[in-house]
Amino acid sequence: MKNQNASYQLVRTDADEESKNAKDTSQNGKEGGRELEADETWVENEDVEALKSRSISDGGSIDFSEDRSRRFCFYLRLHQNWIPDAPLTLSTNSGPVNSHDELEDEVDVAAPSGQQTKPMVILDLFLMKFLKFVIMTTAMVLLSHFLVKTHWLEWEKDPRHTIANLILYDGTSVVMDMFVFFCVARLYREQGIDTLAFFIPAVFGTVYPSFANVLDFMKHSVSLYEIHCDWPWQLWIFVMCIIPLAIFIVYAHIQYSIRKRILLQKLVELGLAIMVGILPYASNPNFHLHHWYFGWLLGMHCNLNVWWSRCTMAFLWGFYANGIAVWGRDPILTCAVAFYRSTDQECPFMDGYQPGEQVTDDDGSGYKEMEQPDWRTCTGYIP
Repeated sequence: MKNQNASYQLVRTDADEESKNAKDTSQNGKEGGRELEADETWVENEDVEALKSRSISDGGSIDFSEDRSRRFCFYLRLHQNWIPDAPLTLSTNSGPVNSHDELEDEVDVAAPSGQQTKPMVILDLFLMKFLKFVIMTTAMVLLSHFLVKTHWLEWEKDPRHTIANLILYDGTSVVMDMFVFFCVARLYREQGIDTLAFFIPAVFGTVYPSFANVLDFMKHSVSLYEIHCDWPWQLWIFVMCIIPLAIFIVYAHIQYSIRKRILLQKLVELGLAIMVGILPYASNPNFHLHHWYFGWLLGMHCNLNVWWSRCTMAFLWGFYANGIAVWGRDPILTCAVAFYRSTDQECPFMDGYQPGEQVTDDDGSGYKEMEQPDWRTCTGYIP
């Protein structure tokens, strides 16, 4: 029997035990002339906070509403093992709330005249998490950049590359890289990247490429020209040792995706990334798979809700941070991009490259064609 001196709130829940309890008590109460539905029940105010803090399995939701005065609900979308009590979406009975002002309007209209309403602050968790991701990535870039600049380490680096040049020439592209990675990797749904479980593998991935280049046979890149013409036998052995680990990680991702019934979704995402990020450039003789690009493109797809997948993602994101910090965000088509942009803008420093009387350009640009590298004959230049 309900306590007549206590105040009550209407709670809707899709949890089985609450629905069962609601069926037993729904005949005892009405609110505003409306019968309680099968999945609703009454709880005293002091019990609401306990319900709010209860952990619900992934996909569950609880709606809290006060029908008599302030007609708004908190929709709690909770994720198991991550943020079990954080409200991710705020919505009113009349529709979603897009701003703090709209929420105040909803409360003012619903509240009885003369009733005081408490101010509410909405924290956009998506933007907050993205901001933390940007800050952590910036710290990783600065760490890698200044480590390779120290003379006593003697790590391989581009002496002309500076943080100022990175911001000036590639700053916008880097921010877009971070935003795409953040969205595709679904970091907005996770516990956060400002944790040791993410930070330690990311820092290791940031330092490892430069540390590995201490070995002479590691000072090579991934392109058809380099692989066919310049890779030493020691590098081939190293790659053969890494391949089993890569196969195991891919297999683990496939098995986990099958169990969660998301394999098709993951294959579509990865396929689209390859179609957009690899296929249009792979046949170009200037194609160079920079490690910043490799870490960015593959790392975002290691986004399963399990520790070994998140560690792989963090490690590959460290690869990205190292690449842009040590060498810059170089284009994957290398000199071909530089030549196209320079000739397209008719830069004065290209005057010495204009065709002579005996040379004609085939593309109508006014410049003779750039000599292309040929991996089959190992001729031409590739950076």
